[in-house]
Amino acid sequence: MKKVLSIIVLVVLSLLTISCNKETLKAPTNLRYSNNELSWDAVDGANRYEYTILQGETETLKATTGALKVTLSLEVGTYSATIIAKGEDKLDSLKSEPIIIVIEAVVIPKLGTPTGLKRVNNIISWDLVEGATGYSVGIDNSSKVTVTTTNYTLPELELGNHTVKVVAKGTLGATIDSEEATLAITVTITLDTVDSITYSSDTDILTFSRVTGNDGYLVTVTKDEVLVLERETITESLSLNELGKGTYTVSIIAFGDNLFVLDSLPKTEIIEIVSRGVLENHSSLEISNGYLTWVNVAYTTTNVLVKELVSGTTVDVTPKFYNSNHLFLTDLGLEDGDYSIYVNFLSNRHDTLSSDPVRIDITIKEVVYYSAAEIANFSGTAPLGEHATASLIDKAGVPYAEIAPTADGWGRVGSPLFEVNFQKKPIVLLSIGDVIGGYHMQVNYDSNYYSVLGDTLRQGGLNVSLVTGSTSSVFVGVGEISLRLGVNSSVLENDARVQYEYIGVYYVNEYEEENIITDLENVTNIDVKLNGAIGWDVTANATGYRVIITQLGTNENILNSIIESPQVIVNLYDPATYLIEVTAVNATYSVESQVPTTYKFVISEIIRFDEIDTSADWTSENIFASYDSSTTYSTINSTGISNYGWVFSPLFNVNMDRNPFIIINVISASGGYFMKNIVNGSDAVMINDTPASFTTPRIISLRANVNVDRQGANTQDFSGIQSLKVGPGVMNMTPPSSLVIDYIKVIYIQKYEEVGGSVNLNPVSNFGINRSTLQFGVPSNAQDFEPKYDITIKNALDSTEVYSFTNQVATSVSLQDLLLTGNKTYDVSVIARGDNDTYFDSETATVSFTFKSIYSISDFTETILNVDRMGDLENFSQSIIDAKIKLTLTAGWGIPSFDLNLGEPNLLSSSSLIIVRIGEVEGGASIAGRLFKEATGDSSDGLMGDQSITTNQNLVLFENIGIAQHGTYVYLGLGFGGGSSLRSYIVNAIEFNEYKLVS
Repeated sequence: MKKVLSIIVLVVLSLLTISCNKETLKAPTNLRYSNNELSWDAVDGANRYEYTILQGETETLKATTGALKVTLSLEVGTYSATIIAKGEDKLDSLKSEPIIIVIEAVVIPKLGTPTGLKRVNNIISWDLVEGATGYSVGIDNSSKVTVTTTNYTLPELELGNHTVKVVAKGTLGATIDSEEATLAITVTITLDTVDSITYSSDTDILTFSRVTGNDGYLVTVTKDEVLVLERETITESLSLNELGKGTYTVSIIAFGDNLFVLDSLPKTEIIEIVSRGVLENHSSLEISNGYLTWVNVAYTTTNVLVKELVSGTTVDVTPKFYNSNHLFLTDLGLEDGDYSIYVNFLSNRHDTLSSDPVRIDITIKEVVYYSAAEIANFSGTAPLGEHATASLIDKAGVPYAEIAPTADGWGRVGSPLFEVNFQKKPIVLLSIGDVIGGYHMQVNYDSNYYSVLGDTLRQGGLNVSLVTGSTSSVFVGVGEISLRLGVNSSVLENDARVQYEYIGVYYVNEYEEENIITDLENVTNIDVKLNGAIGWDVTANATGYRVIITQLGTNENILNSIIESPQVIVNLYDPATYLIEVTAVNATYSVESQVPTTYKFVISEIIRFDEIDTSADWTSENIFASYDSSTTYSTINSTGISNYGWVFSPLFNVNMDRNPFIIINVISASGGYFMKNIVNGSDAVMINDTPASFTTPRIISLRANVNVDRQGANTQDFSGIQSLKVGPGVMNMTPPSSLVIDYIKVIYIQKYEEVGGSVNLNPVSNFGINRSTLQFGVPSNAQDFEPKYDITIKNALDSTEVYSFTNQVATSVSLQDLLLTGNKTYDVSVIARGDNDTYFDSETATVSFTFKSIYSISDFTETILNVDRMGDLENFSQSIIDAKIKLTLTAGWGIPSFDLNLGEPNLLSSSSLIIVRIGEVEGGASIAGRLFKEATGDSSDGLMGDQSITTNQNLVLFENIGIAQHGTYVYLGLGFGGGSSLRSYIVNAIEFNEYKLVS
């Protein structure tokens, strides 16, 4: 152990001896620091240096380098640095003297924020920023743009408020970008000034040029620096009819939205409104339907004065006008009597301020007057009314009678019976309050019902003539009537309402001084009337008519009597030829016309049914009929069930052009009855609808060639030879309705001269267009012969044949089925073919018609229906198949709408019709149609009720109320009637067309 220890000691001593012999390097000197660089002088023998950086007592950096300088990256603070020299075979030097390094924070200056921002026109400018190398400009949130100038041209900006942001840009490492300077600007536009102002004295309309982008115009008119008119308008025209003659200054400003679109500068023009000359007096002062009417003079107001005729005392009245030249005579509050009415004009446009009064003498006589309390007691049950009720209500202290339905959403109440003289043209005055759903009025006359006021929504006051065009051949002489006031169905069942303040029936006629009658004019215009009677014109001053009817051949005297009415019902007569002689008489003065007027007519029987029995040849719809041989009477609804139904006769042919009438000898009726026919295989056609009960036998005469609505108004006339089934029926009443009938027969009533034959058939005539059906009459000499027809249709321009039909039975052509093109005129020629035995072919009859295609759509690819209209539309869906649209409803009912852009307003007229071309139908679809109002979307009119459709059917829809008032857009609703099953149909095309005869 001692030996080992000795060896170690010897080694250490040896090493120490070697070390002591090595040279120690000198410590580095001249340490210096500049620009982040530490450097020192070289040390002889050194080949590298170790440098140490201390911050306080903490060593932050220690490294070795072979260079005489190093670059330092020191944070802000105070440091000491020392260097040790190192070399080969030399000892490290001592540390150099330390050098103190102070690193101070470097402050880079920030540029000043731009000042003096301003906008002149479309240039933004600012003051120069010292040291800026450029400027960054931004607008709102858009990308920024750098410019080197102190201005910037704004790009085109949208109208509105904007913010411009400017920043001065610095030099990297030397200066910092400035803060953001902002400038709020508003971009506006001033509307163009109206370019021109024109005044037309012919139309009295001020017109001016259009200014785009405006919200309207302010028109001010001054006269002698006094404002006389100030009016805002959205159109470039204004009527000046309220201004008098003189010189005016017109100023027009187009105004904007007062935010970003500024009003234009005013445009001023001097105009002259010249005098209209001498003021004319009223002309054509006359009485019409209870109104006093006249021809207005332009730019005038009307003054009315009423005096008692005999005494000349002025009557204090407040004139009420239906429109500017229709004065309500019946609503002046005048008692029965004779009056003088003076009417004159007042004007500020003429040389004279007032025209001379024009006088008319009138007589007013009240027939009946019903107050609200009396109307509230009107009957709501048959025969006067139908499932409706009336009640007395109070509105702001004014009593009204309110009528409401009790079933079916519609109903009627009826007044008691009262007598009127139709010769005096009675007028009904209606004072109407609120209306929900609409209303109408019928007259109950001789147990039949006639519409004298169609469905309407009008409120206020209204005069209705009882003797209208549709009733002039029915209401003649003296008769007993009652008024049936109806209320129409509205959106919800039975919520329809109509309120009446009062109703009056009056005779309003020109005053006639009573003179002793010395003679009477002869009777004129004897003819067959629409109700099956032989009638004639009313003879002035006649109190009655002596009527003698003789059956020719037998010379049997059928009638010899004096009657009050200017007509005689002939439906009791047997088939034969008759001669009627009529003489006007006045029983008061024992005066009669000099020469009887004669007329020869023929009654021919087509068919007669004495045994109506559904177990035999008659078919039933919901009810049954049976014949009783013991009484020889038939009973309709013989099983006595409360149901709505009818029975149909066997088929027979009728020439609709020969005045056919259905004559029913009714023994008794309970509840209500009607007559529905089937014409040419079509659905049931209504020709009568009467709630009535009676036990006294009576003859009912009904036209066989018409279709009527529920109010009894004629909606369709049939022509030509048609197949017919007559269908008497009963209403759904409790207790059950029934009808006991002796017989039903169908007859022709014709003037004698119209009956007879010839070798050649006469040419067809009486061409007409009913909606889209071209019709013509049977040759006048065909009698019961049924000719067939050859029909040719050619393009009128080049005579190119478009369609031809041979041996056609029908006297009509469905134009909507022809797929005509363009807006063209077509020539139609018709030849009636004879049998070459009794009759030969007729000469060719021709007529021309125009076809106008207003609008058509057959590609529904881009079509979207408005499904927010009516019904259970959550069950509705649509799809496009080969550019056609398929409508589907899984359950319920619904009417979405096509919003159709016609391109131009006011293209539709009262004769326009809509054609819907149907493709495949699945599930027995029941279609319904409406037109909708543009603004509200409410249903405007029912084009059709629920109607079953078949595949490839062309539907013709005709809206005869208001279609001409539609503008650019037509909102056509097509949908489904009620049901619980899946139904669908394809619409191939929708067309708005017009077919018109060329006169």
